Amino acid sequence: MAQLAQEPGSYIAGPPTGLGVETLLNNEDFVYTLASSADSKQLAVSRLGTKTFFLSLFDVGSASARADVPINLTDFDVEGLAFSPDGSVVAVTSRDGALRLYNAKDGALLARWLTDEPLVSVAFHPKQPYLVTGSAKGLVSVLAWPRFTLLGEVRAHSDEVRALAFTPKGLLVSGGWDKTLRVFEPKEGT
Repeated sequence: MAQLAQEPGSYIAGPPTGLGVETLLNNEDFVYTLASSADSKQLAVSRLGTKTFFLSLFDVGSASARADVPINLTDFDVEGLAFSPDGSVVAVTSRDGALRLYNAKDGALLARWLTDEPLVSVAFHPKQPYLVTGSAKGLVSVLAWPRFTLLGEVRAHSDEVRALAFTPKGLLVSGGWDKTLRVFEPKEGT
């Protein structure tokens, strides 16, 4: 810190410290996004193979995937991943307009929901059985799961919904390429 204070704008190079042991999971594909389960024991990765996007599922600390399933062709980027609160399901969104649910243990496809808009983000509510998707055209959709009943939607942004997250208390936060960050308090109704 003293060296950095004496030389503003400089940096210190050297071996990394404080990060612990490194495990190399993949050294050949482009990684588009990743997600960790709430208990930090699992990782889900969307990666671009030669002709297909894949969902790779790992146990943290393991160097090999326990499941590696093709999702769709390279024409449709896979950009959103999220684990269900209990870690049993992985939600995947893609620019082909599909939301897919996979079994987090073996990668088996559990359900699929199609929309007319390319999907780029996804998040599970921490306590309620619903999730939200964000589209490339600004639409935020709320769905009950696992049956995929549409509960509501709003055009929250004028461009891509690049980030979705629920706070521990259940507030929904969305961020978009339209330079806005919005907070919603979901309420059940008829």
